[in-house]
Amino acid sequence: MSVAAAETAAYTVVTDRDDLGAIDTQNVTRVSGQFGDTNLPYEFDGLGHLPHLSQMAATSLNILANNTNGLFLMVEGGRIDHAGHSNDIERNICETVEFSRTLQVVINWAVTTIH
Repeated sequence: MSVAAAETAAYTVVTDRDDLGAIDTQNVTRVSGQFGDTNLPYEFDGLGHLPHLSQMAATSLNILANNTNGLFLMVEGGRIDHAGHSNDIERNICETVEFSRTLQVVINWAVTTIH
C-alpha cells in the first residue's frame, strides 16, 4: 500500500524510527509502517534512520493491547532467511540476535501486561 493510499484509508503512516517512536500508542488504531520500497537493511550493515524489529514489535504490542477483544501479532525476521540462503554468516548472526531481542520484548510485554 502506498503512503497516499494508507493516508486516504485513515492510517497513521510512519516512515522511520522517529515517526515510530512518536506514535501515541494509547490513541492510534491504524498504523502503516512504510519503511522503504524493498527489504529493510541487514542489522550488520546498520539501519540508519529505520527502526529495529524489536522496536516495531514493541510499538505494535502497545497499540494492539488497547483492543479489549485481545490481539494477534505475527512477527517475522525474514532477513535471517535471506542471509541463510546467501550463506552470509555475519548477517545471519546479527539478524538472529535482533530476532532474539524482539522475542524478549514480546515475552517481557506478556509477563508485565497479561494478568
